[in-house]
Amino acid sequence: MDRSLLVRRQDQETAFLPADMKPPFPRKGDPAIHAVPAEPKKPAATPTTTAHHVHTPKPSTAVARTSGTAAFLKASISESSTGWPEGLRREINVLGISGLALPTDDIGVALKTGRVTYPWKLLRTWAMPAAILKHSAYDETLLTLPLSVITPLFLSAQSRAASQGNHTTMTRAPTRPKLKPADFARSVLMLPGVAGAFVASRQGLIVAQQMPPGHAADRVAAMVATGFERVSQTMQPLNLGPAVSLGLNASGVPWLLFDAGNFHVGVVGRANEPMPATQLQMLVSELGR
Repeated sequence: MDRSLLVRRQDQETAFLPADMKPPFPRKGDPAIHAVPAEPKKPAATPTTTAHHVHTPKPSTAVARTSGTAAFLKASISESSTGWPEGLRREINVLGISGLALPTDDIGVALKTGRVTYPWKLLRTWAMPAAILKHSAYDETLLTLPLSVITPLFLSAQSRAASQGNHTTMTRAPTRPKLKPADFARSVLMLPGVAGAFVASRQGLIVAQQMPPGHAADRVAAMVATGFERVSQTMQPLNLGPAVSLGLNASGVPWLLFDAGNFHVGVVGRANEPMPATQLQMLVSELGR
């Protein structure tokens, strides 16, 4: 090494470092300085997604089932749609609707009016299987469900619920249950203008009754048994056929009497109120089925 290069020049200045500043290079005798390895960089954390089960409510299909005591009647669409517009029946066939899940509470309220009627816009939300249809030309059409179909289902469902001691989903049996005399007597009281009813054998013996106080059902039943026979005998020469129903009015209170095959039926109305003759005839036909 050429030491002439280390000779101090006259124009060279001397720089003094502060006492607390360490020289950039270690001097002889200074303790060794060991480099501390830098911590390796951790790989960037990959965001993790915790899977949570999110319940997405399904769109309303056959019927909006509520928790608790909600119950439904399962009715056949072929029997329920009797008398509906032919175009609507074709629409039902195309949609593959086989039945209706009818809310029991709603049906019970409707039966008390003597007429179970709903617009198709509502009925198709109760369809089974669900009818995926946003709009129908028949949406505003009012449709009547036959009492002869709905009433036996309703009464049978109520009996099952009472025997089970709770309210469960009520489904319709494969065949329509036969309307029993006791069920008939209770069901007619839901109709407007009806105060009471009885069902009697053809011999005049009471089988079931729901009569208001002051009405002797057994005496009326005995009178009906002979009354139908005598009226039919009177009509026979006129070739009018046997009498199947009779109407009476006693002191402003109407009565309707029916021959239901194995039974005779008497229905007493309310003073100065019309009787639901058509609905009663439909129920009587179910009793005599």
